[in-house]
Amino acid sequence: MDNMGELLTIKEMAARLRVPVSFLYARTRQRGPDALPVVRVGKYCRFDADAVLAYFAKKQREGEQE
Repeated sequence: MDNMGELLTIKEMAARLRVPVSFLYARTRQRGPDALPVVRVGKYCRFDADAVLAYFAKKQREGEQE
């Protein structure tokens, strides 16, 4: 995440993805190599939109290969 752009709030990211905020909150609790890319600023979660979109594109490609 060296070229991070503007960081989005959880509400902004949910709106961009057109998913409920609860969907993202659930994904931010996951740990490990398949975890959603999130930047923690204290207790707050922020998202680099490009990194999140790349994450879901990768997940989709992995699903198509199965």
